[in-house]
Order: sequence, then C-alpha cells, then structure tokens
Amino acid sequence: MPRRLGRDSPDLTRACARPRSSVPDAAADQIEHWADAIEAAIAGSRWFDRVRVLRETGSTQDAARAAGGGRPGVIVVAGRQTTGRGRQGRAWLQRGDLGVAATFVVGLEADAGASRRMSMVAGLAALDACRACGATGAGIKAPNDVVVLDAGVASGHRKLAGVLVEQRDGLACVGIGLNVLQGSGDFDEPIRETATSLAMMGAEAARIDVLCALVRSMDEWMSADTGDMERAWSGGVVGGGASSSASSVRPGSA
Repeated sequence: MPRRLGRDSPDLTRACARPRSSVPDAAADQIEHWADAIEAAIAGSRWFDRVRVLRETGSTQDAARAAGGGRPGVIVVAGRQTTGRGRQGRAWLQRGDLGVAATFVVGLEADAGASRRMSMVAGLAALDACRACGATGAGIKAPNDVVVLDAGVASGHRKLAGVLVEQRDGLACVGIGLNVLQGSGDFDEPIRETATSLAMMGAEAARIDVLCALVRSMDEWMSADTGDMERAWSGGVVGGGASSSASSVRPGSA
C-alpha cells in the first residue's frame, strides 16, 4: 500500500525492522522523509521500535496513546500540533510548521521512584537535544522545562522546550515540545516575552535534526544509570541550582 501523508494518517506507521531507503540531504527536512530518518536514529534501540509521523494532529499525547495499542515502544511526532497541552492544564501553543512535537510511549516501572525518574529522563533528553542543536547555554528549570536565562524578562528566563509526562495503565506518555524556527513574532502575545527558539538563539537546525537528536537522547537516558542521571540533573539546573554549563555528564560516563 503506498504511503500517504495526511492528518492522523495511519500510513506512516513504520517498523524499524523494515528496510530504509536513502534520503537525499536536500530533502531530509521534508516531512515525507521524517519516518526514515527517525527509524535510522532508533535502529537497535531496546526501548523504541515503532514510529508514526503525522502532518498535523491535535495532541501527540492523544495520538500516541491511540497508536500504542496498550504497548510501549511507539514514537509519535507531528509537523504541527493544534491543541497541545503542558503541565497543570496549560496549553502548548505552536503556530505553523516551526516547532517539533513528539510523544514517546514507555513502560513505567512499578516502584516509588519511577515517576521522578521518567521526569528526569524527559528533561535531560530535551536538554541534550537543544544543546546538540546549538543551544549551548540552555539549562533545566525544575521540574523539566528547558530554558535560557535572560535577565531582561521578569521571569529571568525564556522557555525553549517543555515536557509533559502522563501515566496510565502501566505506561507513560512522555510528550516533548521544542521551539525550533520561530521568531519572536511567531509566539502569541501571552508568551512572547517568555519564549525563545533555537533560531532566536542563532542556531541553524532543521526540525528533523532536532527530532533525531531528541530521539537519540531519549534512548540514551532511558538506559542511564541513576547516578549519572542525578549528576547530570544537578549540573543542568538553572535558576536556584547549579550552572547550566556545569553539566557534562553523559549516560554511561563516570
């Protein structure tokens, strides 16, 4: 059956074991090629084995829960998210094809520390992806927002990425939204003074490059030792914590 891209189209659900075609560099950021690039990024992963790419969806959280079929391992990404949500019932606003939105469905361990661990995994993965794509001054604002310090705004920082972890039936839907190509005028008035993007920080990153960096970081931190995670978290916190430049810990490092 030919692949067809559309709103909530099921035809881009891809298994990582399926042969991947070569994608020319010039076409790499076209959404039609995102599934191939993300599959390549998670080849051999012990945590993720399915990818679904949507041109547009209301919320990747809802789409991922539906696509997962009650099983972990699926990643849902969207070129545009129209009714995204954040923590505490806040909306995650995305105008046009300028940011990225992804949800990772993972199994949740049955222990008291599982929720905190998953929150740290998501925050560190988002932070690493932002830094890998040029936001070297980014840090974490607890519990898991990725921000850049800015003394010129009342909050003292601008938000670059946000995380939402929703748990149900032994699964966690880990949603991450990152601002990539926006200029200041692309944010709605309520958040214009408190938001930033990779482009506004001078980074030149295609959205698929950001997604692949995020996918790889999620896979790494899912396998990380708790000690590595705690050290990286402490080193990455800004605004009342350690300096963002202090964190150089990577999964598996001493």
